Amino acid sequence: MALGNPITPLGKASRQPGISMRAYISRLIWVCILPPIFLAAWLAFNSLEKQGSDNGVKAQHLADSAIFLVDQYLASGIQGLDVLANSGLVDDRNQWPELYRLAQNYQKNFGPHVIFAEADEPRRMLFNTRFPYGTALPNLPKSRGRTAAPPAAESGSPVIGDVVIGPVIGKPLVSMVVPVMRGGKARYLMVASIDASQLGRQMSHVGLSGHATMKLLDGVGELVAQIPPAGEGKAPGREFAYGATARSAQAPWSLAVEIGREEFQGATTAMLTKLLLGLALALLVGYWAGKLAARRLVSGVATLLVPQSDGQAPLGIKEIAQAKRFLDEAAAQRDRDLRDLSASETRFSATFEQAAVGLALVATDGRFLRVNRKLLATLGYPEGHLLGLRANDVIDPLDCNAVQLALNGIFVFCARY
Repeated sequence: MALGNPITPLGKASRQPGISMRAYISRLIWVCILPPIFLAAWLAFNSLEKQGSDNGVKAQHLADSAIFLVDQYLASGIQGLDVLANSGLVDDRNQWPELYRLAQNYQKNFGPHVIFAEADEPRRMLFNTRFPYGTALPNLPKSRGRTAAPPAAESGSPVIGDVVIGPVIGKPLVSMVVPVMRGGKARYLMVASIDASQLGRQMSHVGLSGHATMKLLDGVGELVAQIPPAGEGKAPGREFAYGATARSAQAPWSLAVEIGREEFQGATTAMLTKLLLGLALALLVGYWAGKLAARRLVSGVATLLVPQSDGQAPLGIKEIAQAKRFLDEAAAQRDRDLRDLSASETRFSATFEQAAVGLALVATDGRFLRVNRKLLATLGYPEGHLLGLRANDVIDPLDCNAVQLALNGIFVFCARY
């Protein structure tokens, strides 16, 4: 029986462009490392934003605390002036020296000097605790902003004015005015002239770092007090990173807190330095660990192409070791099969050639594929002459569908190819 369709030889596999496993794994390492780096950068940016928000909250807290202390001081001063204004000593000129002594006690206990003045223009000072009783004194000064005396006299309520330059001492002063009401009309004014430095001392009770500035401004933006005092802080023009403003409940003033960049720049730099060092260390560790893993993996895959000797240490990667054992076993089985096939082919050739009868392998179209010496001798053909001829050229009839046919003492095996 002749064999069927001939086996088609395998063609050469087309080569596909690609990269080495080492390069591929290196790229994979970077793909795995970059997302954590981006995440760390985002967290750092978020941390800086949070720090900025915290600094803004800190500045606002400082401003609120400082203006609260200033308002408490002003409210206490107004209450003290109100006690003097409601004293019966005001109505008797002969009792004004005693009223002066009470005003001196107010100054000793509270701080600001007290001025007793007329409510009507030109608002002449009647006494001033800065000077002995009976000293000739000028009229109340007027501010470039809001002067406290006129609205206090008109409204009958306490008023705090803006900064004025004291005509006597020539320094910035702030006035608290409480009208002395008699018969529904302001007859006199009790005035506490507060030195701006006294307000600065109140502001200084709030803990302020050396990189921050606190300014108390009046209703027209004139500087009332500053912490630290002008000339003791940084040079003018320094940049401020964060600021906050708080409004006074007692006066039309505002208090501004400005925190310089130096306040948080050191902490930010330290944080960024630690972050960058941590990222660099993590990057180096991840990269070298990945490189070592890639080298081990590539070496393990490379061993799949080389038979493993008996004394060779086993691979550390379980799956590669299993694949290696499978390939080695398959290669060993292939070698055994090839040896068995070679032995079978040798036995077949010996049997075919040494047969006592003529034997031939014939294709389905009748062509002789292989003949032994006995067949050549029987048919009288020289060696190699029958190959290529058809069986029916020399043997008639020939049934190639039979497995074996005896004709004139010749056995012909028909095989399909």
